Amino acid sequence: MVAIGAARRAAVALVLGMVVAAGLSGQQPPPQGAEQGVRAKALVIEHNGAPITDWLQLKPTDSVTLTIRAVDAQGNTVPITGFELWVWDQRVLQVANSSVQSSQAVVVFQPRERGQTTIQVRASGVRQWVLIHLTETVLAISPGQEAPGPTGAGWRTWTAGGRLNLMTYNFGFLGDTTFAGKLGVLAEVYGGLEWSSGFALVGQLGLGSLTADSGTQSISVSLVELSVRGQYSFMRYNKYRPVVEFGGGLYRARSGSVGQGIWNASFFFLGGAGVDATFTPKVIGEFRIGNRQQFEWTSKFANGHVASLFYFGAGVRARF
Repeated sequence: MVAIGAARRAAVALVLGMVVAAGLSGQQPPPQGAEQGVRAKALVIEHNGAPITDWLQLKPTDSVTLTIRAVDAQGNTVPITGFELWVWDQRVLQVANSSVQSSQAVVVFQPRERGQTTIQVRASGVRQWVLIHLTETVLAISPGQEAPGPTGAGWRTWTAGGRLNLMTYNFGFLGDTTFAGKLGVLAEVYGGLEWSSGFALVGQLGLGSLTADSGTQSISVSLVELSVRGQYSFMRYNKYRPVVEFGGGLYRARSGSVGQGIWNASFFFLGGAGVDATFTPKVIGEFRIGNRQQFEWTSKFANGHVASLFYFGAGVRARF
């Protein structure tokens, strides 16, 4: 009986020990980094501890401090992860100092010149825009959920710009080896419509000069283009965005006189890719590489592929 009682007490002690151990293990904090995947519902922008929900007007002092918190659907604060911040026009507002803590980010801005700009904030899987308007007497701040445009979210606007292209010229009309294409330049001006979705459709005029060799003689080829181009930019809220472009139209390439030089006028097609860089919400830089394919389809004498032109271009466009 004594042995049975001792065994029973040992079994009870073992069970109690297992229960206590299980309880303690359930109360242990999660391993470090377990909350890194938490995605917020929204970002809250605060000034002096109060959330900014509409236009906040301040006196343009030496600096202004904003606190950024990430919250879930119930309004509870979640950890700040992947914090990024861009000021589009640093001539208006500049970051003087910033610190990122587990529950909030604190950014000190320095007002500079009069004007308008936007701030893009990313944290915990959420993007937030902050609109800034600075005058001599007022610094106005307002948060916005969507990318600002000339007419607000979902905008459509006129756009116009120019681009300068460096081109290689590979001439080979119907296997003709009389002319060996070399380099050239093409200047383009264009205008059309741009949508907040990232798509743009423009008409453009191009004027250029190409170089080709005929034996030991170098000849100059004038190039005129009239075309329509469409482009689509991915990741349209990013400051730097990959872009694809496509289009086509009419061209004329001329050298010398009929029967003695390059004399083609018909259709061409283009396709390319590159990057758009947002300097301000209304000024965009363009960098492109691509290819133009020239064809002769309207001649009474001979038709076919004329030339291939590889281009590298850089330019700028404005939104109105």
